[in-house]
Amino acid sequence: MKTFKQFILKLLLPFPAGVLVALFLWFVATANILNIADKSRHFTLDLLSQSFPYEEVFESYADRMLFVDIDDEALNKIGQWPWPRQKISEIFNAINLQNPAVVGVDILFAEKDRYASENIAGFFGIQEEEFTQLGVLDGDKLLADKMQAFPYVLAIAALDDDQEIEENQTDVTGRFVVIDEADQFLYQADTLLAPIKEFENTPGFGFVNTINREGKIRKTPLLFSIKDEIHPSLNLEMVRVAQGTPNHIMKFNDVGDKLLIKSGEVITQTDLDGTFYFHYGDMNRFNTASILDVMENKVDLSEKILIIGSSAAGLGDYHSTSYQEDIPGPLFHLQVIDQILGQRFINFHPVYDQIIYLLTVMFCITLCWLITKYSVYLIAFALPISLAPLYYLSKYAFLGFGLIVNVPLALAILFFSGIATYIIKTFIENIEKRKIQSSFLQYVPADIVKNINKESDVPSLGGEEIEATVFFLDIRGFTSITETLKDDPNLLVKVIGHIMNRVTDILIRHEATIDKYIGDAVMAFWNAPVKVENHQAKAYHASLAIKQEIPKINAEVKAMLSQEQRKLINVNFGMGLSTGQVVVGNMGSEFRFNYSVMGDMVNVAARLEAMTKEKKKIILAGALNFSDEVIKNFKAQGIALKFFDDIAVRGKKEKIPVYAVE
Repeated sequence: MKTFKQFILKLLLPFPAGVLVALFLWFVATANILNIADKSRHFTLDLLSQSFPYEEVFESYADRMLFVDIDDEALNKIGQWPWPRQKISEIFNAINLQNPAVVGVDILFAEKDRYASENIAGFFGIQEEEFTQLGVLDGDKLLADKMQAFPYVLAIAALDDDQEIEENQTDVTGRFVVIDEADQFLYQADTLLAPIKEFENTPGFGFVNTINREGKIRKTPLLFSIKDEIHPSLNLEMVRVAQGTPNHIMKFNDVGDKLLIKSGEVITQTDLDGTFYFHYGDMNRFNTASILDVMENKVDLSEKILIIGSSAAGLGDYHSTSYQEDIPGPLFHLQVIDQILGQRFINFHPVYDQIIYLLTVMFCITLCWLITKYSVYLIAFALPISLAPLYYLSKYAFLGFGLIVNVPLALAILFFSGIATYIIKTFIENIEKRKIQSSFLQYVPADIVKNINKESDVPSLGGEEIEATVFFLDIRGFTSITETLKDDPNLLVKVIGHIMNRVTDILIRHEATIDKYIGDAVMAFWNAPVKVENHQAKAYHASLAIKQEIPKINAEVKAMLSQEQRKLINVNFGMGLSTGQVVVGNMGSEFRFNYSVMGDMVNVAARLEAMTKEKKKIILAGALNFSDEVIKNFKAQGIALKFFDDIAVRGKKEKIPVYAVE
């Protein structure tokens, strides 16, 4: 049980936790849980379509297309919909006279003309034969005659429920040649809602179903399988009829992951289920003409691809895209045809996505490790630069190959794994910081806390008397430095800061506790709050190391100065040390305090540091424990002590022997 608990605790550490989050999200993306991968792909398609509108990056054939609109003005003038078929036949006759390339009719003629003679005769209570003798023509027959000899494609609809259909419905047969059972993955429907039988000789029929998810149309089926019969969409059938070819030919591509549909000389690519994705642009690029203007021959229709439908508010055929809101339904057919003619096909490849996810997880592992080791601000700065190639990869794949690379989901994996690592790291660090602060930080300077944290024994920070070695250092010639650099305070601060950094680095490497900086002086001590073995020798070694570094520090300082300034500045030090009993602990008031030492040895070290200038010595050390054996022991450690003098300490009878450390 204990081992299992330890294992769980290890998993909750920042790095393994971040990796676990990355692996979990990778599984969610791969398994498409909650359709998250599909939603991310749709978001990517929306973003790319908005960034690179179709007509701005690809050739558009919109000038060859026209939306013939049954608009509100036409409804007000001719009457409410549906209009008499005789009236519609007159309109179609006007269209036929201009020889359009193809006419798609986005209208379901699933019922007989409500103005047919049989309906009107019944309304007036007379025999149909009597009514026909009055010269009333059959509108459905008239309309059928206008369409059967011209390139018309009528709308049909695929229905999910197996409902009964009208007996008078046209028996629509698919015009497909299927190779290698390429139809096995198509969308399935139960029933086909088709035009009345009078229109059965119309050149083409295509369904008008689309897919509207999340309130936006991003894709549409171009194929439906209904009772083992394949039916094309209205737009795809318009491509066939425009070329006068008898059939569509359908097969798999060479890889086997897409369908290829050959309609005459034009090849269309879809997913295996027949799905076609939109690359939207400004749908207003398609020309629109009121059906009233068409009736009056005010619009050139010659060799145009026409779609007849309605933008009338009452008919409600409006949809939204990621690019625009409230687009009349017929314009979507023109968008499909425009992309087919331009051979612009959008592809989603799960295999490529899996590669991206896998590379992302590998990058996540690196990122999580970096977060545990380095500043999150540095990573936040560097990360966008390192991710820039992903943007260009996504752009290149989309524009060059129509390929949607699921970058947002990859970025989400990266983001959440990184955030998890950072949050857990911050949480653990805050716990440790609070622990240290509650125990030590109110007594110990921040630069000591790190060292305290490494110790297994917690030191006592209340006032206590211990043996310690106290150290004072003063920069010799400080007045000369300040006088020379008085006109350049920034350089002065830089020079003094560099000197103090070099001295402090040496002291810390020799386990000193930095007490304070006093202008051009440094105070430090050894053996508190962390116990330091052989602290006196380490203090002497630190002093000698500083002395040895004086030429190098001088060279570094002079490198910061001008030629003239170098002649006036020469860095040197005076150092005083004393070893003996001191009181260590929290010094100050409730408003401000510092962990420091006090006692005679502090005063002795300060006096010795001051004496170095007068006596022309660099390091002077005093201690009550000096003896021949102690001095011999120091010599064995590479520390030469030469007797200098005995100094008196105020309030004490015995003098303290002072030695020069060399």
